[in-house]
Amino acid sequence: RPQKIGSYESLLQTEQFLTDKNLLLFINHIQNIFPTLNIRNIVEENDSLHNQAEAIRTWLRANQPTVQAITRLELSHAGLTQIPAEISLFTGLIDLNLNNNAIKHIPANIFQGLIQLQRLSLSNNRIQVLPLTIFQGLIQLRHLNLNDNQIQALPLTIFQGLIQLQWLSLSNNRIQVLPLTIFQGLIQLQMLLLYNNRIQALPPSLFQGLIQLQTLSLSHNRIQVLPPTLFQGLNLLQCLNLFNNPIEGLNLLLPILRQTINTVY
Repeated sequence: RPQKIGSYESLLQTEQFLTDKNLLLFINHIQNIFPTLNIRNIVEENDSLHNQAEAIRTWLRANQPTVQAITRLELSHAGLTQIPAEISLFTGLIDLNLNNNAIKHIPANIFQGLIQLQRLSLSNNRIQVLPLTIFQGLIQLRHLNLNDNQIQALPLTIFQGLIQLQWLSLSNNRIQVLPLTIFQGLIQLQMLLLYNNRIQALPPSLFQGLIQLQTLSLSHNRIQVLPPTLFQGLNLLQCLNLFNNPIEGLNLLLPILRQTINTVY
């Protein structure tokens, strides 16, 4: 942990201070996971937060083989308000957990270069807006958790290119509208969780092409109408949750849906 801040206290509200502080929180958490890295000694040799942060940046650049060999980072409950830009140096990451922090803004290129990443968890943060290109290049991504944030809208092509994605959760957000082609191309998707949002309408071909989909949860929304062709082509769908929606004629629809879907509620 930082030992002294000194005159740097006058810069508490500046962007540079927040950037440096989050890098220190990030590194302290990593040090606890990988004690053999001996990063804490570098921190303790410097007496100001900014110097500590600069020393860490120098160490990360000088020890790329060590950094790139790390495949999993568990950064849940790390106290982060930002994702340090240095995360892009960890190019060997397969699993990145950033759950349960206070992250609000995410730079568009923050995950650039993490082409090995298979699991990304950002749940229980304060994210309101997702940049259009935030997941661009994550071609190996299989598991994406965005639940329990404050997301209100999704850019039209935000999931484009995630051809390996199998599990996607957007639950417990504030989403009102799902663009027609938002899930287009997610041909490996098996589980899609959209419960507890503010969705009112579903485009008729919203789920078209999700040929591997097995579980779909739309419960606790504001959906009033189910288009007749909404679930057409979802031949592997086994579980459909429509609970707590004001859907017109749902009692008549349930027996029909249960003819082809094992569990509907």
